[in-house]
Amino acid sequence: GGPSVERRRALFFAAVPGQAEAGAIGLIWNPNACGSISTSMIVSNIADLKDLARRRVPRPFFEFVENAAYDGLTKRANRQDLDALRFRQQVMRSVSGRTSKVTMLGEQTAMPVGLAPTGLAGGIHVNGEIAGARAAEAFGVPFCLSTMSIDSIEDVAEAMQRPFWFQLYLMKDRGFTQSLIDRAVAAG
Repeated sequence: GGPSVERRRALFFAAVPGQAEAGAIGLIWNPNACGSISTSMIVSNIADLKDLARRRVPRPFFEFVENAAYDGLTKRANRQDLDALRFRQQVMRSVSGRTSKVTMLGEQTAMPVGLAPTGLAGGIHVNGEIAGARAAEAFGVPFCLSTMSIDSIEDVAEAMQRPFWFQLYLMKDRGFTQSLIDRAVAAG
């Protein structure tokens, strides 16, 4: 059985300010994809999310996402750089005149980030690239579709209102590479 739909929603929204009592922790959970909730599914940081993915995602896809190319130098350097970042907290300051909007490649975006190409996202979640594209569009940031995507260029284009970027790997078969370019251009 598991908890009722109402209980599932209450747990899901526990991380949203104003939706639950103070001190509640978030829960990553799709009631349509899971049978029941257990405390092992509570996510409070990225390490917890990775552990959850390790248990739920087919091993080849998890390892594809988790592992780095070659000897992992770039992955380690990125982790060190991210660990070195610190937020300068300021309280009781007016933020009424601040904005995170920027222009990227001639397009206005909500913030200076974009959803990078994630190869095989469709192997992690059904229609993973489409879901990522829709999320990026909803948040007003660019989306870049990977050459190695499971969802087609055309399917992603059909799901979006705005144009998206396409990451192109040059293949030995130049005709195939040209067909990818043609499809991306035709998709907008």
